Amino acid sequence: LKSKIQYLKGQILSEVDYYPTGKVKFTEEYDKSLEWLNSKQFFFFNGNIQRIIELENKRNLIYDSKEYWNNGNVKEEGYMIYNNATHGFIKNGTWTVFNADGKKIMEEEYIKGKVNNSRTF
Repeated sequence: LKSKIQYLKGQILSEVDYYPTGKVKFTEEYDKSLEWLNSKQFFFFNGNIQRIIELENKRNLIYDSKEYWNNGNVKEEGYMIYNNATHGFIKNGTWTVFNADGKKIMEEEYIKGKVNNSRTF
């Protein structure tokens, strides 16, 4: 199975894509109004979680985002805003970056996708 897609009113409501091994590659789920994405998850080839994006504030389309190292430790985390003009996400607010051992190594402050300030540890 390559992908499984559920439609509502001719638009994708949810989708799951698979690697050739049968493990999940990514999932995404939209709100039943089809106006916004509820969540999206990406997985490494070995099945470990790679990234999670979840709706935090639907009024302002703010998403909580966490990216992981292959060992399961968090790589970076912060908030993103969905940009309707580009149909993509942009970083906003404070992002924390960790090394593969889980140690905090940097904080970056984003304003509408651009680094405003950064601090290393």
